[in-house]
Amino acid sequence: MTNTPTRRPTTPTSQRRPSKGHRPMARYSYDKRIASHVVAAADKLRADDPVLAESLDKISAPGGWQLLRPPTTAGGRPNLAIWTPVSVRTQLMDASPDLAADVDEGFAAYLAGRFTPDKPPRGRLSQGATEDRKNLNVRPDPHLVQQINDSADARAEELGWKPTPGVIALAWLRHKYGL
Repeated sequence: MTNTPTRRPTTPTSQRRPSKGHRPMARYSYDKRIASHVVAAADKLRADDPVLAESLDKISAPGGWQLLRPPTTAGGRPNLAIWTPVSVRTQLMDASPDLAADVDEGFAAYLAGRFTPDKPPRGRLSQGATEDRKNLNVRPDPHLVQQINDSADARAEELGWKPTPGVIALAWLRHKYGL
């Protein structure tokens, strides 16, 4: 045969990405000299400032590095993701200097009975609406969120639908900024 290959192709036979070769890994994730320096500093501080020495002992103990990490949530406030149209999200982010404070104000007004949110629209896709939606992330007061969750069933009978913190927050922000 005239076009018969005489050697293997230079491309890999599979579609996977080829290996980049051997990559050495570090044996230790810490520097032993720094750990010994922290222990020595704690020993020297023990006579002058026992509180600082105790702090250094806690950091040099196994798992002590976790004490140096910042908290996972900003000020102990968990995130509340509000599913909203992109245009409304952009307008709210431009209009409000502090969304969390505005949402807290709306939650307080809702719990006091000064604000009643409208029922959220349903059937968006079946009615032909095609606007993209994204999360608007705020960090409201967790005590207010808990109060809303606790009172949701009682308010559901009054409203005819079960209110959630996200729906109340979006309704308040639209009400406050006229969107």
